[in-house]
Amino acid sequence: MSLSKYGLSILIFLVRLSLAGQTDALSPFIIGFVEGDDVILEFLQEVYLDIGVNVEFREFPGIRSLLLANEGEIAGVANRIPDFESKYRNILRVDVALFRLEMHGYSTSKSELTPFLAEPSDDFLAPQSSFLYGNRSNLVPEYFSLKSYQSPRSGYPLKVGYKRGILMSESYILHTGVTASDVTSYRQLFLFLEIGRMDLILLNDAVYVSWKERLDFALYRTRESLYTQYVYHYLHKDYQYLIPDIEKAIHDLIDNGTYEEILSKYGL
Repeated sequence: MSLSKYGLSILIFLVRLSLAGQTDALSPFIIGFVEGDDVILEFLQEVYLDIGVNVEFREFPGIRSLLLANEGEIAGVANRIPDFESKYRNILRVDVALFRLEMHGYSTSKSELTPFLAEPSDDFLAPQSSFLYGNRSNLVPEYFSLKSYQSPRSGYPLKVGYKRGILMSESYILHTGVTASDVTSYRQLFLFLEIGRMDLILLNDAVYVSWKERLDFALYRTRESLYTQYVYHYLHKDYQYLIPDIEKAIHDLIDNGTYEEILSKYGL
């Protein structure tokens, strides 16, 4: 059965409308991120440039970005550990690890960290081994619990703080049972640490790197990583057709040295 001239015109119109809608969806193509993602945003900018997609990075609170991406209101989230995948099923992993991320406890007092063999932050540059990328399998999460430790000053359990909505911190607390207080911003977290309202704060290495030059006081960190996990880029399922191109671009930018150049800018 053949299409009439009128029917064929309608079909052509619908195809053009569909293609136009796809183009509009990519301009702008919004990727959510949370405070402290500086390193990976610069790399993802290069990735999307490589595949010809005009991307806009927009900051949201941690959980908010996941909710928006899951509902398809934004295209995806910049970088996350895999812990949320069973809950937000509309978000698909770009299955090439961007890096391996470690979380440490940080304090302004070396004495607070004596049980953990503290080291000065001035001596700390995230080792290259912390940024193992290109791996396609989940790292089995590793936890070092603070639950049994007490503050040398007060004799009470350590007053631990973290930024609300940061999945890595919240996963650590959930799995170890550590009692901790949350705040709404890193600025507030560092303030509470500085004035002594907290003995120890939870920070992943990427956040430390983005904040270290902005602080006017010394930080010490636990020698042991409290939590280690791989980090991935995620997209809403409507954009799954982009995933093979993104995976190839990530590998290409690693192979041609672009990723190393970006890491070196941040002292990594």
